[in-house]
Amino acid sequence: MKVRLISDSNDTLIGLRLVGIEGTIAAEKEEIINEFRKLSEDKEVGLVLITEKVNALCEDFFTERKLSQSRPLITVIPSYKTDGVAQSSIMKCVNEAIGVKM
Repeated sequence: MKVRLISDSNDTLIGLRLVGIEGTIAAEKEEIINEFRKLSEDKEVGLVLITEKVNALCEDFFTERKLSQSRPLITVIPSYKTDGVAQSSIMKCVNEAIGVKM
């Protein structure tokens, strides 16, 4: 099973790449939706992590997908910066989401 990330932040992307999670940066609603659809077509992708900001841009889309699709699972993780404060809980959220301590 592959885990992939759709992020609004290069910092989050780099941090998760250090633990083996690949992803992309997307800032526009259409770009986010296209990236998610591409990941959904890959049968090996079982979990898609999205940052809070990405989720906020496409909340209706992701809510519908969570209710209608069984794969991939969608998990929202904290955005790297919220109001200028770095979030130290990103790795904790990832650990809880995939059940593996990194």
